[in-house]
Amino acid sequence: MAGSPCSFSTCPFLQIKVEEAKTSKSGFKQLVAGKEYTIGETLFAVDGLLVTSKEGWGCVACNDTRCMGWCDPYRYYFVELRSALLAVPKIAAETDTNPNVLRLAIKYVALKRFASQNSKLQDHLTNVFDLVNLRDSATEKKEDAAVAEKLYLNFPDSHKSLLTKEQLATLIGIFKTNTHEVGHMQGLGLFPVASLVSHSCFPNAVYETVGTKIFFTAISQIPAGTPITVSYINPHQPRADRREQLKNLFHFDCKCKRCHIDSRDHSRAFYCQACASKGLSPDEIGIVAPKGDGSNIADWICLKCGEGVQETLWKEMLAFEAELKETEVGMIKFNDLVNLRKIHPTHYLLCRALEYRVDLLAKIRPASCEKFILTLLAASESIYPPIHPQKAVYYDLLGQVRKMTGDLKGCKEALQEAVNIREKSCPRGSPVLLLAKQKNTNPEKVEISLWFPTMSM
Repeated sequence: MAGSPCSFSTCPFLQIKVEEAKTSKSGFKQLVAGKEYTIGETLFAVDGLLVTSKEGWGCVACNDTRCMGWCDPYRYYFVELRSALLAVPKIAAETDTNPNVLRLAIKYVALKRFASQNSKLQDHLTNVFDLVNLRDSATEKKEDAAVAEKLYLNFPDSHKSLLTKEQLATLIGIFKTNTHEVGHMQGLGLFPVASLVSHSCFPNAVYETVGTKIFFTAISQIPAGTPITVSYINPHQPRADRREQLKNLFHFDCKCKRCHIDSRDHSRAFYCQACASKGLSPDEIGIVAPKGDGSNIADWICLKCGEGVQETLWKEMLAFEAELKETEVGMIKFNDLVNLRKIHPTHYLLCRALEYRVDLLAKIRPASCEKFILTLLAASESIYPPIHPQKAVYYDLLGQVRKMTGDLKGCKEALQEAVNIREKSCPRGSPVLLLAKQKNTNPEKVEISLWFPTMSM
């Protein structure tokens, strides 16, 4: 993640290039488009160098759900590390470390021993240390060293010569920095070239894992020479929160167009009271979205009438927002907020409250939840690119809710919208895309799951 100063100077994809990041002074590299890409085009796909799943999902060696340690790779290279694998849950709990990071480290050591007979694999494993390790503060280094110490104690003597404790600590930091979630396996994967993809809070690409391969798909027009970007975090947060999270996790200051000091932050939008005082209808009232972090009263201007906010009202808005932030999400009264015409539906706190209500009430009050989901879809237009998987999630939920109310025509329309978005944001053969098409083909047989996944890209 966040680019990498690794040794890749060329990329094994015809139309993808690796370049030095122009804004970086650290020698970071990033992937850029070698040609113009249109929405829905696959940018590239690569197999994972190291992929592991959660405990109990499948074989740690071959990642096959039908194999629980019977394959040759496990018997020859992993059985000696069984004590380390058994220690993973305890070490993870004691050090607050993702257990999949520990399993990746164990898998690296197992393959390192196997690589003595395979020079190509040996080179790939050696190049892993060329990836950037952003956990370079004294505290983070100490944490990773403590994790490495506990894990190293469970290695057999025959494997301790393959890696020093210091190298193991570095490896753990590299995995924490560069891995991607492998959703269907509830695991992690190290895809070295994919770690060169940069971040943006308004990305031009998304990724999805299918098996042990990762696919990147364009969700907007990408001109030649443009960096390929995904979102490392949930983009529906205030500018200050996003930048703080990225600084803490990845040690860089985001300079994407949504984080630009002059950009309007719709995730903190309020209704314009000046427009409301003119007797305009609810749909005609303007939006007051702060510029930058909204730390000055001059940053709060209506995007429709151009009028600023009076100081008294500005302080009331900030106090109201602070109070709402401290309120438990289940206690936020959505209907009261809408009736007050105070906070705009694109505000991140209101959207969290809406998602909570959909998750809580969909099965018992589906008719009311349809209104909530439509509000979320309208809000997503200001937060996400035109094509984005999160919108497909909302349409899928809308289809399920409409089926529960007996509106099969509306159900099919919503599911078709979900399919349209998935076709432009998922690779061919994607289980998510196939499931969306299956639901749309037989809306009468749609299983009501109302699963509300958390955003991660």
